[in-house]
Amino acid sequence: MMMIEETAHSSSWKTTRFKLDAGDRLPNISGPDHHGGRFSVLMAPPGPFAILSVPASDGDAIDAALAAFDAALRGGDGLRANAVIAMVGLADWVHDRARSLRIRTPALADTRGQLAALIRAGRDGRPDGSGERDGIVAIVTDPDQTIRSVIPFDDADRFKSAMERALDATETAGRRTHAFAPVLRIPHLLTPGQCGALIATCQSSHRPGKVGTTGRYGESVNKLTERRVCYDHDCDSVLHERILSTVGSRIHDAVQRAFHFDIQCYEPFLIVGYPASEGGSFAPHRDNLDPAHMHRRFALTINLNTREYEGGGVWFPEFADTVYDPPAGDGILFSCSLLHEAKVVTKGTRYIVSGFMWGLAEETLRQRNAREAATRSRR
Repeated sequence: MMMIEETAHSSSWKTTRFKLDAGDRLPNISGPDHHGGRFSVLMAPPGPFAILSVPASDGDAIDAALAAFDAALRGGDGLRANAVIAMVGLADWVHDRARSLRIRTPALADTRGQLAALIRAGRDGRPDGSGERDGIVAIVTDPDQTIRSVIPFDDADRFKSAMERALDATETAGRRTHAFAPVLRIPHLLTPGQCGALIATCQSSHRPGKVGTTGRYGESVNKLTERRVCYDHDCDSVLHERILSTVGSRIHDAVQRAFHFDIQCYEPFLIVGYPASEGGSFAPHRDNLDPAHMHRRFALTINLNTREYEGGGVWFPEFADTVYDPPAGDGILFSCSLLHEAKVVTKGTRYIVSGFMWGLAEETLRQRNAREAATRSRR
């Protein structure tokens, strides 16, 4: 993860031996912005990105570049892409400058010039010597954060036109017919009888669905949120072990074969109901961005009653417009780092079993973070 703000990990870009160019994947640029919020590429809504990198030496051109960048982004239907401005300089100076210029786009302080250096570096990690990227540079990506265009700033009108052409050429989120999500389907995890029993359990005892996040001391907590509309049944240890004894070895073998990864640990399973009467859904999200859940590696969804509802299913906005809704008893498994959404159920109630899993190295990380959170809470 690339951080724009100055942290212990902020020099990780130095290990990258290529410049950011068309076809490269955008790093996760993140940090506090001048509006008092926090920006992160991985936490942004689905869609393309436009990033403006402003070095410290281009003071005279900054105003013109910002105006052209902002104008290119804002079409008749609103913002055409996720956008951020990264300005080289200390945070206080960058944030004050952005506020004085009335910039609406989030502005981050590229404190050490990390992004600027990565954009301007040659393939060997040294400056490329051409001079074409010495000044202000914009990057435009497709919805999967693959860079489509790199646009140096020279003249405001030419820059705005080039930005508009690049944005026009980006692919619409989910309309990438050539890029299917890396999703593993695992058939016959549960029998029809087992599916029915789990649905009955959820119907008899459940709570409003919550989202896992990090508490004040770094501990894992669950909070209600409008992003997730459903109800959950938390499996106790007996029911969790019963489900795990049925599906665990099948999941382990499938992941070992497909991803060469050794699953050893499971989060307690949830039985989830998405009722159409309440607009059951889960907005686009990733499952391992929150500090308390960074140990998660894979997410599992087992359908329990396919064809007994309408709508629903899971899709991956960074990839093709494919909705995954396998037959009851079948499961899909995918990386927790993938952006995904549970589509709105329009009729009936969709029931699933949901779970997360990881290996021994991640379990060590989880235990260490839990100990540190407990220590902070006692201070």
